[in-house]
Amino acid sequence: MLANPRRWNMELLQDLFTADDIRLISSIPLSDVHQDDIMVWGGETKGEYSVRSGYRQLIRPMNPMLTNWTRPTEPFVKINDDAAFNTSIGRASSRVVVRDSNGLVLGSCFIPSINVLSPFAEEALTAIHGLRFSLDLGCMHVVLESDSLTIISKLRSVVDDLSILRPYIADARSVSQAFASCRFAFTPRSGNEVAHCLARLGKDSTVEMFWFEEVPPQASALVQADRRCSEPP
Repeated sequence: MLANPRRWNMELLQDLFTADDIRLISSIPLSDVHQDDIMVWGGETKGEYSVRSGYRQLIRPMNPMLTNWTRPTEPFVKINDDAAFNTSIGRASSRVVVRDSNGLVLGSCFIPSINVLSPFAEEALTAIHGLRFSLDLGCMHVVLESDSLTIISKLRSVVDDLSILRPYIADARSVSQAFASCRFAFTPRSGNEVAHCLARLGKDSTVEMFWFEEVPPQASALVQADRRCSEPP
């Protein structure tokens, strides 16, 4: 940091940090008046942490660079899912894509549902469909990743679910036991773009559709973008 006026030493930053880090560091405001360094929580205007603001940031992180899709570690495959729900007719559908540790698609599918009570119910059904589809593909080590924090929290909980979703949660847990290992993970919407795209594409579909080692053409560009963004350094 340089004085008179106080400013960041850009030459030193360039020697020590990457371009992305430099951009973030240099965006930190500096006062002309000397102040001691303190920890600031960016999720509240007051700069103070609260449980409510922490939860908000969990479901919508401040830094979109941290929310890209990430590859699973071998031997795991990753199941990403999303649900489409039509409230006017009570019709819904599940959208699933399964990818390996290289970011390659193992399979994807549309599975419609009828007489679904709520979007949460369809999200739970989607988790079941994703797990069963992965078993059909022969996968034995899986990470089920969804942008539904409610469903992921229920699936990860060690206590019995007492909500109206209880039958679905019980079924999903039961199916998960068929794998050699199964994990449940939450991701924000920006880390679930391929499944979200599939949900938009097939929101009015009334028939089951399956693709093996590919996704519908409209989602191919997103798959490739995920692969590029998740490449190891």
